[in-house]
Amino acid sequence: GKNHREYTNEALATVGDAVLKAVLADCLFKKEHLKTKREITDRKKDLEKNEVLHKLVCGEGLVGFAYNNDHFKKDEKENSPNRVVCKQHDPYLEAIVGAVYYDCGFNKTKKWILNWLLPKLEKYK
Repeated sequence: GKNHREYTNEALATVGDAVLKAVLADCLFKKEHLKTKREITDRKKDLEKNEVLHKLVCGEGLVGFAYNNDHFKKDEKENSPNRVVCKQHDPYLEAIVGAVYYDCGFNKTKKWILNWLLPKLEKYK
């Protein structure tokens, strides 16, 4: 974190972000037959913008896996599961993608993204 006293998964989120972008771009090219960089980029942006990731993380209860009293600031205006350092929640989902990638490898992660995560992204966009 900014003050080096907060727990973060920045590195894992960076890997997860790259994996997610690669899988989404591949899917959009192959399955939705988008052929230009602009088409793929615009559609991908709709799926992975912070607002969508925030809704997904909160709506599916994933923020509960990131919340830890010892490491996250409390914001009294938020309900307990939503009191986290980053209000955008995108690093948490990306860190989960990164963890799945390191645990299962690219092919299983791709399958998980396409079968579970992509429908959720569509739901919350």
